Amino acid sequence: MVNPIDPGSTALFVMDMQVDAVGEHGVSAEAGAWRHEQSQNAIAHIQALLTAARAAGVHVVHVHHVRYGDGRDGPTNAPLYRALVEGGGFMPGSAGVQAVPGLAPEDGDLVVHKTRVSAFHGSDLEIKLAALGVTRILMTGTWTNFSVESTCRYGADAGYEMVLITDATCTMDADWQQASENFALTQLVEMAATADVVAALGAA
Repeated sequence: MVNPIDPGSTALFVMDMQVDAVGEHGVSAEAGAWRHEQSQNAIAHIQALLTAARAAGVHVVHVHHVRYGDGRDGPTNAPLYRALVEGGGFMPGSAGVQAVPGLAPEDGDLVVHKTRVSAFHGSDLEIKLAALGVTRILMTGTWTNFSVESTCRYGADAGYEMVLITDATCTMDADWQQASENFALTQLVEMAATADVVAALGAA
């Protein structure tokens, strides 16, 4: 079950579903991201959610990671940021920075670019959400225990009602996924399955 959805004040986030993050031939492939996506069937679940969200009039927000290779990326102060530099992916104009097949933004969707883990850090996301009157965020995407969790934590602090759609997210493997689902986020988000959210969107 999921609480009733008010489309006008709700946004569906699609986090980092890009070739370099979750593609079989992206720079993150060796970490196992594409295998976990397949086990979660995350792309298909997100596609179903996008169809239902657009039909209901829910705002759709694609959050894409970009690495510019200059000062805009921020310092390499953590292993993750050093690994992103070493991997060489997510560069503007590259094939790897593009959305995975089937999840490309459509007309009317918002696209937000980020250079750090959280979708909110250093971006204009909050300004855009405020202009739309968004108070509730439905979370999907990859790197559940990095980008998704960090965005959920910030969103909860900022006053948004956060909903984690568990089978529409993925990361490196099931253990990393459960680390997000079973601990701190249980106190910060509402958790739901794709089928329940699609049903709630259909009733909106």
